[in-house]
Formats: sequence, structure tokens, C-alpha cells
Amino acid sequence: MCSIYGLLGELVEKGDSSKIYTSFNTLRKRGPDRSLTILNPDSFLGFHRLAINGLDVDGDQPFYLLDGDRTFYLVCNGEIYNFRELIKEYDLEVSLHGSDCAVILPLLKQFNYDLESLNKVLIGEYSFAIIEYHDHKLKQLFLSTDPLSVRPLYIGVSKDYKSFGFSSLLSGLSPFFENIERFNQKTILNWIPGKEPLRTCYWPEIKNEDYTTTSMPFESDYEKAISIFENAVRRRLISDRPIGCLLSGGLDSSVVCAVAASIMAKEYPGKKLKSFSIGMKEGTDIAYAKSVAEHLNKLYGNIEHEVIYFTPQEGLDVIDEVLKNTETFDITTIRASVGQYLLGKFISTKTDIKVILNGDGADECQMGYLYFYNHPDLKSAQEDHYRLLDEIHLFDGLRVDRAISCHGLEARVPFLDREFVDYFRSIPSSWKVPTSNSIEKNFFRTAFSKSKYGQSLPEDVLWRKKEAFSDGVSGKEKSWFQWVQEFLNEKVSDKEFETEKSKLHPTIVAPTKESYYFMRSFKAQFGDQWQVIPHFWLPRWSGNHSEPSARVLNVYK
Repeated sequence: MCSIYGLLGELVEKGDSSKIYTSFNTLRKRGPDRSLTILNPDSFLGFHRLAINGLDVDGDQPFYLLDGDRTFYLVCNGEIYNFRELIKEYDLEVSLHGSDCAVILPLLKQFNYDLESLNKVLIGEYSFAIIEYHDHKLKQLFLSTDPLSVRPLYIGVSKDYKSFGFSSLLSGLSPFFENIERFNQKTILNWIPGKEPLRTCYWPEIKNEDYTTTSMPFESDYEKAISIFENAVRRRLISDRPIGCLLSGGLDSSVVCAVAASIMAKEYPGKKLKSFSIGMKEGTDIAYAKSVAEHLNKLYGNIEHEVIYFTPQEGLDVIDEVLKNTETFDITTIRASVGQYLLGKFISTKTDIKVILNGDGADECQMGYLYFYNHPDLKSAQEDHYRLLDEIHLFDGLRVDRAISCHGLEARVPFLDREFVDYFRSIPSSWKVPTSNSIEKNFFRTAFSKSKYGQSLPEDVLWRKKEAFSDGVSGKEKSWFQWVQEFLNEKVSDKEFETEKSKLHPTIVAPTKESYYFMRSFKAQFGDQWQVIPHFWLPRWSGNHSEPSARVLNVYK
């Protein structure tokens, strides 16, 4: 990961430079290799780099482009996976072996500074800011992210629109702005000092609104799904730094690891793929993860698997640190982030791995959550499928980014590849939704089993029912969420909970002591920046309860 940062306008002209630098440096954990800043009378730009492609200083940002009396600066947190293809297609004077982000400004000029055209040709996970100056004076700012906003971006603007800020983390802006926003997906923002920012959507929403079809998939539909997924994984193997894979033993991380191992055996012979799993001694996931690693190693000979164990107390001890790094008060996000946080810490301190493949995003793409078994009708299921994708940058997408990046690592998510997501948005909901006769993600499981990868996973993993990562790290006798609840119940008195639970948030009443503790801690850390998430993540169609764990659902077995 890297981090990008900018403060523009009157805030810089009249501001405290030491306060600005202090806030900028709260982002350094995402980019520990090198840091660069540019300070002008009306703007501050900063970049913390984690070098992944093009490791020398030529890849350090900000990048700039001169065009007459116009100067453009770029800071980008991301990976442009098709950068070599873009260099060749548009004949760009950019090194094929340098930073992938170096293509953005030359492309922008080729497209006559049309940000919509630029975004449509970029395949990757990114957030970027482009600042334009005329005769060394700030003229305007452009912001954008990839269609799923896999890479984070927060923004703040003053009430008179004369100051603007952007940051990879909430912590960089909270000292300067009220009502900081998590920048939305599929959006281009243009700010001119003194004017209200303009926003446009650059990525068309693909929807299949046929809720009556009873047609079955053709073989070509299965083949297309696997072909797109294979390409998504292949793109994410482009790196000048060592690559690892999170392997929980569930379907999603296992297919990512399987496809990556197969591709690496053929296209990167001699390279090892290190896989990592984490859990308590009694965790339900670990045995499956070991089975997958052993199976893949027999097939491809390139897997090195490591299991990291943690005790309940070790997990509980880092909850406050996890909340600080995830910058959220969402219940399930914080719980699930603990395992990834501990795993990221181990990988960062004990290995040379810098790039981490993982299986997040599959449930949002494919109606994979267990509560979809309770869907009332196909239309409702499809609408919730789209909602989950539209909010993924606020919940599961946030978790995988923050819990990994805070250790100076980069998380890559093949299931959130834009082509894969668009394909699954386009197919009938009846192919995706689970039923009493069809396991969740049945379409993708079937496609995988029919493909050349069909023998690459043990059958009991390929057809294993979903187990949430935050549950699978623990045993069934006592789930991780129960450990957390018991621990935090002791930290909040009955009197405080009853008198204060409705006073923290303007609209949300804390339903439990656990949620109250998270909200109280969030407020202490970030103030009243409640707008960063719209609600708690909770399952639908599962009764009126406030517990997000799948283990309490009637469909969990």
C-alpha cells in the first residue's frame, strides 16, 4: 500500500505547517519505504510509498506533467495492472519496468484531460488525486478511485469551499474538517477553490432485472466466469516484491490460492507462493487450510504454508489498536479485522512478503452470505446483492485494506476485479442465490469444478458451506464474537450503557455494550465523524436482532 495526502486552499495559506506534517505522518504506516512532500503557498501534497513495481526513486511520487503554462501533479495509491498494455497501445513514453502509476498523467493528456475516458481504460485498484496549477497557482483538483473503491480515499471541504483536503485515512483530515466523507465508488470529483465540488459517475451500473428466468447456465457461461477470474488473479501476480496468499480454508481464499499456484507454476517457474492461515487452536478453518496447502503442493510443488495461532486474550488485547487502524465503529468489521491484523503483523515482521492475495469480496459479488438463504424473492435478493457491492468500500473492503496496510503490506482482491464484478452483476439472480436445493455460490463452484482447475481443491473444500472468517478462527463451542462480547461487557457498566447508549450517535442507538464500546472509542479517536459508515453491517431477512455473526442464523449448520 501507499498513502496519498493533500490540503489545498486557505487552510494551507493560513495554516499551521507543523500540524499539517503531523497529520500527514499518521499515514506513514501504509507507505514505509519513502516519503515525499511538496509545499506551495496554497497547497500541500504528500506521498508515503510502499514500492511494489519500479522500486527505485524514479517511481516516487508526486509525478508531474508540464503542458504550456499548466502543471499537473499526481499522487496515486494503487496498482494499474494493465499499465504495460496501455504503454504499448497509446505509445506512451513511460518505462515498461517502472512504476505502474506513471502511465496516468501521459494518458490523461492523450485523452485531452478527460477523466472519464482515463478511468475507463485503467484496470486496477487505485485512488488518485490530480492537481492542476496555472503559472504556479492552484487552479483545480480532480479525484477518483477504481469502480469498487478498493483503495480508500477520504475528503473534507470547508463550508465556504475555499479549503479542501483528501487523505488515504480518516486520521489525516480529522484535525481540520467536520463531516469528512469516505469518497464514493465510480466517482470523479472536481473542485475549484471557492466553488462547490462537482461529482460525476464514470462507471455505468450493470443490472440484470430479469427475476423470472428459469434458464440454466450454458457451458460458455461457466467458462467465461473462470476465464475472467483467472485473468483477475494473473493481473494481481504482477509485482517486483514477493507475493503471499491468505488461506483460511474457505472456498474464496482457496480458489484464489489454487489459481495463483497454477499460474505461478507455469509462468513464474521456481517461485514459491507462501500461504498463511490464522486461528485459535480449536479454530474450524485451520484444518481445511492445511488440507488445501498440502493438496496444491502435491500438484504444483510451489506452496509454502504457515499457520499462526493466537489465544483469545491475544486477540482481545489488540481490539483498541484494530479500531484505531480500521477507523470504523462497525461491529463485524472490527471483530473480523482482529485475525487479519494479527496475521498482517506476523507477515510484516517475520517474512519478506509485501503483496497479499486474499478472497474478500466474493460474497458481495455472488450472494454468498448465509442470510441469502432467507431471501423472500429474487428481486429482493438481487437488490441486496447490488447494495452490498455499493457499500463494500465501507465494510469488508475497508477491513481487508486497513488490517493489512497498517503493517506496510498491500492487499490484492481478485474477486473485486471490475470485469469479474460486472459479469456477476449481469447474470440472472437465479444463478447466484442459494436455496434449499442449491448451496451458496453454486454457480461459481460448478464453474470451477468443470474447469481445468477442477481437481486443484479437495472436494470437501470446494463444496464447503460458508464459514465467516471472524467465526472460523474460533471453535464452535465458543465463537470469537462471544469472547469479544464477554470481554467488552466488563468494560462498560450497566449504568453507563443505559444512560449513554443513545447519546453518542445522532441516529443510531448502541444495541449492545460491545457496540457502545466501539462507538465510544471511535468518538474518542476521531470525534463526531459518524458519517463514515451509514449503519452497522447486519444480515437481512433474519429476524429483528443486532448480532452480525452468521453462527446465530437459523440457516447456520
